[in-house]
Amino acid sequence: MAGFCELAIGLRAPESGSPGAKSPIVSGGCLKYSRFRETGTGDRVRSPLRGRVCSAKRYILRLGRRHIGNVEPGLPRDELKEATRLLRLAVSIDGNDPDALAALAHETAFVSGDFDTAIEMVGRAIALNPNSARAWRDRGWIYRYAGQAEEAVRSFERAIRLSPLDPMLFIVLTGMGLAFIELGRFREAVVVARRALRQNQTYPATRRCLAASLAHLGYDAEAKEAVVQLLRLDPNFSLSQFVVRGGQLHASLFIEGLRKAGLPE
Repeated sequence: MAGFCELAIGLRAPESGSPGAKSPIVSGGCLKYSRFRETGTGDRVRSPLRGRVCSAKRYILRLGRRHIGNVEPGLPRDELKEATRLLRLAVSIDGNDPDALAALAHETAFVSGDFDTAIEMVGRAIALNPNSARAWRDRGWIYRYAGQAEEAVRSFERAIRLSPLDPMLFIVLTGMGLAFIELGRFREAVVVARRALRQNQTYPATRRCLAASLAHLGYDAEAKEAVVQLLRLDPNFSLSQFVVRGGQLHASLFIEGLRKAGLPE
């Protein structure tokens, strides 16, 4: 993949007319390169590199999403910086890529709290591809961070309709559950959290969502069991660290529920 990344970040090409010179071509919304080679007659023949820049962009975007940790608060600061760098690089390669725009919008909302910019950016992503379940998923998280829980729920619902069998559906369901908590819809939060756990039992945010919503409903024994399961996944978890790490973003009822469930301060 190193060669893909080198092309993506625009390393200087050989001078025009020299053997191996590269020429940019725009095709399908992506910048591609062709490499010219000399023939025995002095003619130059162009052989496409098959969209390596596009491949690099997809690779960089995957890395950026991996670094941002699927909206899990608590990434080290250097990880967040790397996520920012990679996602901005992906957008710089193709500013009309809806997935790259949505991912950068998500990162902008979570890391810097610049919700206006994030909402505008994810809106552009959805305008480019209204059928992108990933963009709607990111939109849901952005609106949840911004304290607009109703709009977050609508976005998550749209993501589910577009991709009901998504292998990452547990992230959508967890985000929806957290939005339900802030709306006081605790029973619905329990339902979607349990549905998320059926798909993935190792995502700590889902355990937190379940613990908080059960505690608000007064199901103390079940809430404490959810806390036990959470601490097995994240033994060093504490509410104070969680708040410092960004978990408090417009989530007062969520934090209150975690406290009721008995999570350590």
